[in-house]
Amino acid sequence: MIPISKDRNKPFELQLERVHRVSGIVLDESGQSVPGAILNVYHNNKIGISDTLGKFDIGIIFDLQCEYLFVRHIERNLAAIVDIKENSESIKVELKPALSIFGQITNVNGEGITAARVLLCAKKGNILLEVLTDPTGRYEMTAVPPEQKEFIYLISVEASGYGPIDKEPVSIKGEPGIPVKMKTISLQLVDRSISGVVVNTRGEPVAGVPIVLSGKGQPRRSTMSDDNGRFIINRICKGQCRLEAQFELGQSGKVVVQVEAGDQNVKIVSKR
Repeated sequence: MIPISKDRNKPFELQLERVHRVSGIVLDESGQSVPGAILNVYHNNKIGISDTLGKFDIGIIFDLQCEYLFVRHIERNLAAIVDIKENSESIKVELKPALSIFGQITNVNGEGITAARVLLCAKKGNILLEVLTDPTGRYEMTAVPPEQKEFIYLISVEASGYGPIDKEPVSIKGEPGIPVKMKTISLQLVDRSISGVVVNTRGEPVAGVPIVLSGKGQPRRSTMSDDNGRFIINRICKGQCRLEAQFELGQSGKVVVQVEAGDQNVKIVSKR
């Protein structure tokens, strides 16, 4: 729906994006149609389901990032990854026996973490599968297509009270029907803090400066310096951190400081 101005003589521009249809049929190895298959178009994140005849039709905004059709039938543990071309009029998807994977998410003491969110992603970070760990920290994913050329799997893990694992490459190789054991992933507790002061080149405190904390295995946190130039960031993990202070718009107004979690006397100095 587009609102129209009361001033009918006032010109306006409307830019339309071309919708591309991704359509076809899903079959198994015997050539039989597969109804109820889940289809995900990446990187558009469009989802469809094959009908009772195995057919599908999904409308997407096509761009250069749209490369793959990810198709799964969970109950039958079948899957396929199909390279999408812009001019494809009808796609025949042949589902084949897929892999199942399992692993465990623990803390640094080796204790399982309950309800950790485990994400299996495509090569540019799009989520393919998502599960939660059980009370022992164990997770399992089924109907995972075997690896193929130019298709990279990444894994991300999030859990309350712990630092995240963000899009780390993983190798998934195995035989269909034989569960593949993944490397155990350990998460660090968010039990540390960092604090300091923001000053100008004359050593005077600077208020209202946005500060963002990031780093491998660190939760992304942000804060702002107070009236005395002081700042504190809580609930971070043991290890190195990157503090980015934005004194003004543009790269020239950015100051980056590498620090260690737990430091309490960090000084961030403006370039001016």
